[in-house]
Amino acid sequence: MVHDKEGDVLMKGLCSTDKFLRAILNKETGLLPPKGLLSHVGVIENPNYHKLIFLTDMAVIPAPEFRQKVKMTGFVTGVDKSFGISKPKVAFIAASEQMLDSMPACIEGAMLAKMCDRGQIPGCIGDGPLALDVAIDEEAVQIKKLVSPVAGDADCLVFPNIESANVFWKTNSKLCNGVKQAGMLVGTTVPCILASRADSADTKLNSIAEAVMFVKQKIPLPEQVSGWNIRAMVSAQFAEECLRVAGKAGTFPCTGVREEHPAFPVREIPYQG
Repeated sequence: MVHDKEGDVLMKGLCSTDKFLRAILNKETGLLPPKGLLSHVGVIENPNYHKLIFLTDMAVIPAPEFRQKVKMTGFVTGVDKSFGISKPKVAFIAASEQMLDSMPACIEGAMLAKMCDRGQIPGCIGDGPLALDVAIDEEAVQIKKLVSPVAGDADCLVFPNIESANVFWKTNSKLCNGVKQAGMLVGTTVPCILASRADSADTKLNSIAEAVMFVKQKIPLPEQVSGWNIRAMVSAQFAEECLRVAGKAGTFPCTGVREEHPAFPVREIPYQG
């Protein structure tokens, strides 16, 4: 159905993750373009940070190569821009902000930052390597006397591997009160929501909102829309509220609006495995 452009977002339901990914990666009927890269972009609203944090990749690519990190940067900044940020600030995370040739993450972080400077990774401001503390904490920046257009004010965090990104993601979800999260697969022809069994209802709803906002930047949404078949209960009113709030670089709204709306028909599709 999504492959035939009758839907704009795919969300995993009760089928297993391996079947869901197998369908996405199918060479004949799947959603990943030839020679494409499947990745994952998450969004975190933490009350201890002054804006949303976009990060990659905590779910798909275990040890991304340099070329993959270039594409991942494009993915995460693209999602960020759909939230109304015209030129995202990207921090390439490493264990230290020092240029240490013994750490591959430091070398690649510096190379990626230079590509941002030259416009080879367009539409963003990048710096690296940056340790996590100086990427998101202005006090740490002042103490270390670091001069950077990104430090202390990063929009996007590109982690060197899946372990570091995954730990950051789960630490926020389990040890911080008031955190809201969303995540989706990118690199596909449409956003794909890979919900975990441990995800809360709010996380799943926020993930739907993230996907809707990403699609909306490509497809204008009139009052009545045909062909929007989102496999979850989300209303046009909720989507518009997401866009209104995010346009102010605000927060994930939890309005409680979850009833079905004619513009967003619910279509449950049984998996044919």
